Amino acid sequence: MVAVKRTVFFVVSSIIIVLLVKWGFDGFEVFTKIYPASELIDEATGRVIVQTKSSYKLGLDMVFVIAIGLSALGFIVINFFKIYYASKED
Repeated sequence: MVAVKRTVFFVVSSIIIVLLVKWGFDGFEVFTKIYPASELIDEATGRVIVQTKSSYKLGLDMVFVIAIGLSALGFIVINFFKIYYASKED
């Protein structure tokens, strides 16, 4: 059971560290910024020409939301294994 707890902690903390590093590379934004795609419409042919693709800059708000979600998922996995191992001991 200790191995499961350590594994879950390692995976969750590693993902959170990767998110923080990506946040740093995106420019330390506090809030996530979403940039929609810019398009041109050719009036003669009616075709749509995409100039830039949609993108985003990861903000600290999304890092916290994802970290809280991962932590909750880690608690669920650990409790699942506690229940699973408790039923195996009977």
